[in-house]
Amino acid sequence: MQQPTGADLIIQFFPLIILLLPFVIGVFWLAPKMRSNPWIWAILFLIPVVNLFAVQIFLIRAAGKILDHLNAIAPVAAAGRTE
Repeated sequence: MQQPTGADLIIQFFPLIILLLPFVIGVFWLAPKMRSNPWIWAILFLIPVVNLFAVQIFLIRAAGKILDHLNAIAPVAAAGRTE
């Protein structure tokens, strides 16, 4: 049995990269809305193993951004309810 070459190892990651492309496109679209560099996040999402951590960090940052927006509109919603 032959040892796998570098090209063989790279070819094994192609299906994973193809499956990750929708996520990379989504991150590239969402990152500017979160005031982040879209290229850095897209590259982090394309790298296998690194993307496991990048997904969690990105989701935590996105949830934080959503909560910040909800906290910003909370006083307006409360003022509208008392009238």
